[in-house]
Amino acid sequence: MLHSSGLPATLYVLCSLGASNTVCGKGDPTKEEPIYLRPKRDFLRRAFPEKKVPNAWHLRGFTAFVPVEGDILTGLVRLYAHPDSDAALSCDVIGRPALPSSDCPAAYSLIRRWIGTCIEDHEMCRETLAGGVIDKTSAPILPTRIIDVGPLDGSIDPRLVETQNNSSGFYASLSHCWGPIHKRPLMTTRVTLQDRMAGIAWDDIPKTYQDAIIAIRQIGLRFIWIDSLCVIQDDHDDWLRESKKMGLVYENACLTIAASHASDSSQGCFFERSKQQNQAIELPYVNPTGQPAGSMFAVAMQNNYAEISPEFGPLAARAWATQEWLLSRRMIFYTKGSLVWSCKFITQRETGGSFHSTARNPRWKFIVEKYSARLLTNATDRLIALDGLRREMQKKTKDAYY
Repeated sequence: MLHSSGLPATLYVLCSLGASNTVCGKGDPTKEEPIYLRPKRDFLRRAFPEKKVPNAWHLRGFTAFVPVEGDILTGLVRLYAHPDSDAALSCDVIGRPALPSSDCPAAYSLIRRWIGTCIEDHEMCRETLAGGVIDKTSAPILPTRIIDVGPLDGSIDPRLVETQNNSSGFYASLSHCWGPIHKRPLMTTRVTLQDRMAGIAWDDIPKTYQDAIIAIRQIGLRFIWIDSLCVIQDDHDDWLRESKKMGLVYENACLTIAASHASDSSQGCFFERSKQQNQAIELPYVNPTGQPAGSMFAVAMQNNYAEISPEFGPLAARAWATQEWLLSRRMIFYTKGSLVWSCKFITQRETGGSFHSTARNPRWKFIVEKYSARLLTNATDRLIALDGLRREMQKKTKDAYY
């Protein structure tokens, strides 16, 4: 394959997207040199979230090895195809272009597809950590208090609702950082409880909460559980009672939204994206019959993992996030550079690449090691913040807990 400049396409991608100042400058890139490609295939995940795929092998990209004057230029190249292209419709190329933002129609369309396919196809995602099965067709019992976000058009302000008579409904939960003392989020106290139930003015709601509310409205959910608003923060009895239920709150949620890279509630879920991330080289796509069938695109693999991985955000350092992440059956992580989906079946970035998330490892030894290194504002929360997870683990193992 030749790019219009005369450079071999793979070499052109590698040089133009970051390698040109190292090995590429050593030789004449127009010389005919062999380019060795090792394909990166994904044959286990069936092109999630696509439901109907015609084959079992899907190409995500390749590792390229290019000899240059006694040295070897190595690079990781990601392939993607636009949703309406033959390459994408056939699922031969399962990569997707990076989204222009976390808050755009394409982002919400992808989230709805992720959720829909998971609910429909993933039996393991209907199970609790202890092995119980949650009926996908029946709405769970709502927590003691829940935020009713109102209709999609935002014509009604969100309000706090006290549920009664085991009322049920599908809801989301929020995993987020509270931040330092001087940046504490909006709270419910004994004094403000009635005001919260009457309605919460949009301008009073911190940005992280606003972004989460915008997201669930777009997804099609009416309720969201947010700890600082759904638990009466200056009522110790209420706090203890609700803290013991937090494990069930996250486990029964249809979806947990994680504001991974926000260190407090003022920073939000939606971060401005770099405009450079989709600078790609267009390549011809040849279908299995050998006929040209449009285009696919090659782009350098993102190597700034701190911006696209939940494990590197400030939320990953918080102790309360441990049980929130492990008990939630489905999660959307809002990182600075990417949406990340994580369920019990797969963890996948918006671009289609799947990876192993260490933060969702349910082995007790690993949990304790991770948890012990995480931070708490109040040291007295050390055992309480793990109690919901402990309860579920104990149901599964039948071990005694001390």
